[in-house]
Amino acid sequence: LAMATETAALDALYKGANALVDVQAKITKDGVDEFSEHSADFQAILDNAKAGPKCKQLSLQILPKYMGRFPDLADAGLDILIDLFEENEQFRMKAIEGFKVVATSASGAVITKLIGVLAQLLQSEDEKEVAIVNDSLVAALERDVTATVGALLEHMATEESFRAKALAFMQRELIPRANKLLNASEDAQKTVAGQLKKSMAGATAKEFTIFMKVLFSMSIFKNGAQGAQELLEIVHTTIDLTSE
Repeated sequence: LAMATETAALDALYKGANALVDVQAKITKDGVDEFSEHSADFQAILDNAKAGPKCKQLSLQILPKYMGRFPDLADAGLDILIDLFEENEQFRMKAIEGFKVVATSASGAVITKLIGVLAQLLQSEDEKEVAIVNDSLVAALERDVTATVGALLEHMATEESFRAKALAFMQRELIPRANKLLNASEDAQKTVAGQLKKSMAGATAKEFTIFMKVLFSMSIFKNGAQGAQELLEIVHTTIDLTSE
């Protein structure tokens, strides 16, 4: 019976996946995006993703590829990926590779949740895993810089073991890209500046230096006296807090 059930689930998975492949082909061929009309196909993939070993392996390939197309269902899709990642060693690397694909196409809310998993994985002993996680975090930064920086700072504040790794990542990957990622949008600059200001209070000298480098890359602080004054106020506030 279990075999019959998994066979039916596999059929449903393939049917849903094939429908989405056709939709993708239509975009490539005619530039017509009909994904919004196919949420039932993606839902069928979610419903059958964990029906058995073969379904799990297949869903690890399909889910990351199409999650960004269905924002309302993406959270449920990420939950399944996380479950499979935690379930056994066999699925672990495939799920981690899936996280990287998700990071390139997900909404800010899904990225925020994903950073929670990546934060843990950045501390892995496995160099290959850490390399993929690093690439995933870079993809998340390029997809939604405010959601990514906000989530990184949040985890830095609550997880002592993560702080040094996150800081090294910011120094290595965010600072060289800050100009490009932040200066395209004044809103993004203001959001990230606000996030960094909040984090300044408990910052070490090294953290403070890196946060300031990100702030210095923002055009809102380069335009005239007002920007300079704002930066000075951030420095003064932080020095006051640190000396208390």
